[in-house]
Amino acid sequence: MTNLSIPYDATFRIPNQNIEFLVYGYGSDGMVSASKDLMKITGTYTNAYVQGYFQYDSKKSGGITISNMRFSKKPVRSTYYIEKAGLVVCTKDSYLKNLRMLEKIKNKGVFLLNTAKTPDEVLTMMSAHDKKILQNRNIQMFLIDASKIAKENGLDGKISTIMETLIFKLGKIIDFSFATSKIKENLAVKFAHKSGNLVNKNIKAMEGSLGNLIPVKIPFVDYDDSLENKKDFFEMISSMEGDELPVSSFIKMPDGSFPAGTSKLNKTNSSDSAPCFIKENCISCNLCSLVCPHAVVRPFLLDEKEEMDAPEAVRRNLISANLKDQELKFTIGVSLPDCTGCSLCSEVCPGKKGAKALVMKAKEELIADRKEEEYQYLFEEVKEKNVMPTNTVKGSQFKTPKFFFPGACAGCGETPYLKLLSQLFGERMVVANATGCSSIYGASASSIPYNIPWANSLFEDNAEFGYGMKIADETLKKRITILIQKNMKEIKKSEQEIYKAYVKEINSDTANALMEVIDHTKIDELLKLKDFILPRSYWMIGGDGWAYDIGYSGIDHVLANKENVNILVLDTEVYSNTGGQVSKSTQVGAVAKFASTGKKTAKKDLTKMALAYPHVYVATISLGANPAQAIKVLKEAEAYHGPSIIIAYAPCIAQGIIKGMKNSMQEEKEATESGYFPLFHYHPEKEEFSLDSKADFSKYEEFITGEDRYRSLKKITKDAEHLLTENKNQAEKRYSYYEELSKTNE
Repeated sequence: MTNLSIPYDATFRIPNQNIEFLVYGYGSDGMVSASKDLMKITGTYTNAYVQGYFQYDSKKSGGITISNMRFSKKPVRSTYYIEKAGLVVCTKDSYLKNLRMLEKIKNKGVFLLNTAKTPDEVLTMMSAHDKKILQNRNIQMFLIDASKIAKENGLDGKISTIMETLIFKLGKIIDFSFATSKIKENLAVKFAHKSGNLVNKNIKAMEGSLGNLIPVKIPFVDYDDSLENKKDFFEMISSMEGDELPVSSFIKMPDGSFPAGTSKLNKTNSSDSAPCFIKENCISCNLCSLVCPHAVVRPFLLDEKEEMDAPEAVRRNLISANLKDQELKFTIGVSLPDCTGCSLCSEVCPGKKGAKALVMKAKEELIADRKEEEYQYLFEEVKEKNVMPTNTVKGSQFKTPKFFFPGACAGCGETPYLKLLSQLFGERMVVANATGCSSIYGASASSIPYNIPWANSLFEDNAEFGYGMKIADETLKKRITILIQKNMKEIKKSEQEIYKAYVKEINSDTANALMEVIDHTKIDELLKLKDFILPRSYWMIGGDGWAYDIGYSGIDHVLANKENVNILVLDTEVYSNTGGQVSKSTQVGAVAKFASTGKKTAKKDLTKMALAYPHVYVATISLGANPAQAIKVLKEAEAYHGPSIIIAYAPCIAQGIIKGMKNSMQEEKEATESGYFPLFHYHPEKEEFSLDSKADFSKYEEFITGEDRYRSLKKITKDAEHLLTENKNQAEKRYSYYEELSKTNE
């Protein structure tokens, strides 16, 4: 079987009655994968043409792939989407609330919905617009609980094979028995090197799906869709109707900028389950909030008034905050519609005597228990309390995140670091973001998770981009001090010391003092620069593809200077956003795209290269391994008046963690304990290098074989043992090098 990689807008001519085409979407890179000699069209076609389109939607849990495929006797030369679909498939019933799902289905078409609801319940939740189409166009509608079938066959959350089977069953595109036989053959190839007996599980799920289709009888009712609420600008975009917006809608944002924090408007409800708080088992450690990739789990402190005004659903879940000199109550809130059901919070929860304070439950059960009323009050009415310093896990999590509800994958290893950054440095943060996963879940209009200044330039120039922001800020602050010095006579004598203190040294104290009096200034130009008075915390953020590969020269340029900027590298060891391609951060022996038989060279040691500059703060962190060290490093790096670079270990679905992404924090812990990812930091002012973790290399093989990127190697190449041994040798050398550095402090 030959695998091809082809652009999303290509047209494929398949001769002699053979379609030879099966499509899978990979992220947002505009590529699909096609396998030859795979299918056969029935009928009298002499030539067959097929065209496929793929679009990535990061607002849904882990992204969803919307495919549009045509079959035709004639060449398909156009590039527009399908206007008259014979078959429409919806994999999540919550999409029915936000999307006009049936807008482009043709007369007597087929609509397939994955849901656990009954036909009556589905019809109740559907819009009048879609129900009218069902009726007027004589649509055949079928329900399938693919999620239940997948779970029963050990494929929890993996419904693609089930839905693919039913597409060929209901779509009647080709002979069904031929299609299923080829799907099974493809499964054998696709999962040949994966663990968990996935081939047989998928085949059983396929077979179990056919007898569980439920036809829906459409009642004859006069549906009036004119009564539906008119959608605003953001609702139009999030419901994929943005192309209907007039140009005049964008007058207020001609430069392409969007309001911050709009992700709170986009309630996707992408998961069927969410955590439930059990107060009796809680020790108020706040670890659940720390690890939550989407900021949906948060601790709240309520004062007497907030407790009094709270609904009963909230009051029954309050416990004493146990804070000295503070009469506050504590609880954990969960934003149900924003939860992706990753289970990280319940996995990391220590609980009491083996009983968890957070347990996963069906959202329907939680809604029946008035949990919606609970989270709405906590997230919207309860104010932040500054009762603890942010240098601990517990204290940091009482700060309201400035990064929330991103469109990242369930269990994402990257986003907890970004959420923590926003809690530590708040509104002072300015982010320059490299293209990649962090830009997709960080700014997919109209759902913006950042509530602070954020911008994305190119993949290759992010470091220079952020560096330019810092230089621009310094230039404006210099202009402010010059204006003050030249116009001192225009300043009230009672306020002159405040202005002079700012000119002498710009810091949080002098800036805040100036902000209190600046509105009364007689210096008009100075008032126009008010937004640039406060000191900012500049962060350049991106993945290892940017930092180790394409953008490395820019990072080197920034580190070679002495500007007070910070670089955070979210290290997944692959190009995650484009489907798991090998990067210079990929370890020797790891299986990835473009390294299908295992990478032959060692991981680039970016921290070692950065340490060549004695004035650079250099560190590695891992929330799952040592959250206290991570917080300390981030705060030290930001406080240091010079460049800093921090490498954060971030598990990714592309790594193939056998225990699943719900164990990503445990994976981080084991990576450090085994010596795979050591923790350390170097502080230039102290000239001290600290190795912050120990390594037990007897655990090394167990760790790496817990991931398919290494486990599959033995099935692929005879060099597996050599490559994995070299992987461990490189790790031991790396750890020994940093261990020797730490001894120089003694």
